[in-house]
Amino acid sequence: VPKPIDFARFKATVDGTIGSKQKTKPARRIGDGAGRTGGIEKMRILIVAAETSDRKAIGTPLKKAGFRTLEAESAGKALEIVQREPVDAVLVGFRGERGRATESCKAIKEGAGASKRLPMIAVTDASSETILASLKAGADDYITVPFDPLILAGKVEAHGRLLREYDLRMEEVVALCVKDTLTGSYNHAYFKARLNEEFHRSQRYKRNLALAILGLDNLEKMKAAFGPPAGNRILSATSQVIRNAIRSSDVVARSGEAEFALILPEATSERILMKADMVRSKVQDRVSLIDDRKTDVTCSVGLASMEVLPPGGMKPFQVKSAEDLLGMASMALTRARGSGPGRIEVFGK
Repeated sequence: VPKPIDFARFKATVDGTIGSKQKTKPARRIGDGAGRTGGIEKMRILIVAAETSDRKAIGTPLKKAGFRTLEAESAGKALEIVQREPVDAVLVGFRGERGRATESCKAIKEGAGASKRLPMIAVTDASSETILASLKAGADDYITVPFDPLILAGKVEAHGRLLREYDLRMEEVVALCVKDTLTGSYNHAYFKARLNEEFHRSQRYKRNLALAILGLDNLEKMKAAFGPPAGNRILSATSQVIRNAIRSSDVVARSGEAEFALILPEATSERILMKADMVRSKVQDRVSLIDDRKTDVTCSVGLASMEVLPPGGMKPFQVKSAEDLLGMASMALTRARGSGPGRIEVFGK
């Protein structure tokens, strides 16, 4: 807020900042938290037991309590379900063949992956040996047969509640780890990991991948003239414009002091240049005026794609790494900046 302070404007700025922070939600890239909206009727409970009668005995009271149930007779079937759709808790029957139940527990825990916490409750007989075996196999809790249906439903609901809390806290931690605190875009470390992931996916499925690097020109000059806070506002505004302009499948990250990288999976070569030009224009329009003062900040773009390569040069499958693609986009940006402000250059053209 520039001095002398206009207090009406000051209040509007503060209110707007608080409002945008309250609307911000961290990206969901762990587990299946997006499907956990709370309430018994929304919870999906997987029941794993070799015998149909055991699955029915466990599932019937849960259905009556309002839970949605899924059934599997083996570890393999259970794992297919867990990997295919969101599951909020697993009940494993430890009556009968203890070895098979132990195998199911271990397979589900391993198959769910490290990023997904999946509560598991063992349904056992009352012997200490069976209870201990279920806990060692990975069960988080147990209930003995015969059980009170209300107690079983209560245990399942409690574990679901803990899982939702876990998802929320984990998302907050992930957001702190992968987001740039100033701009709200992903940070450089996340960008490098995601670019590598998308590059290998592009190679595996033989689909195009494009990378754009957007550089803000004259930002240092602006900071020297109006102070670092003005530069920070330009960076934040740029990030917001880019994030509003891209598809949900695209990824934007802050890749340098005054640069943003835009990963465009499966973008057709015809649309890549059009998209880059549209984003560049929107950024320049947005940052041309900061604090009612005109700026000369422009946006240059370097663009590289698996389908856009030097004439007579490498074929797409010979681009050996994500680092190669990043180098191509960086070279295109350098050429764009050398050609004048607000230019777009495509590597290989």
